[in-house]
Amino acid sequence: MDTVSVYGPATGTVTEYGPAMDTVSVYGPATGTVTEYGPAMDTVSVYGPATGTVTEYGPAMDTVSVYGPATGTVTEYGPAMDTVSVYGPATGTVTEYGPAMDTVSVYGPAMCTLSTNLHVHSH
Repeated sequence: MDTVSVYGPATGTVTEYGPAMDTVSVYGPATGTVTEYGPAMDTVSVYGPATGTVTEYGPAMDTVSVYGPATGTVTEYGPAMDTVSVYGPATGTVTEYGPAMDTVSVYGPAMCTLSTNLHVHSH
């Protein structure tokens, strides 16, 4: 599967288990849970406020992005993720558990917990 898109508020659960998905996008507020378990996903994006939980468990994900305020939890467990970015205020928790992540970036006020095995950039 290539794309899962939610254009209204995501108050429930958005989940993807397939091995070849490319994109999960939520264009309204994500007050529920957005989760991806596949091994080859490229992008999870939330364009509204992320007050719920955004989680990725796959080993080869490239990007998790939140473009609105991240007052909930953004978490990544895979060993090869490249980027977690929050472009609004991060008042919740941003965590990465994999051994090979490159970047966690928060471009708004970071009044939250940032955890990663390597380095954190707060702008």
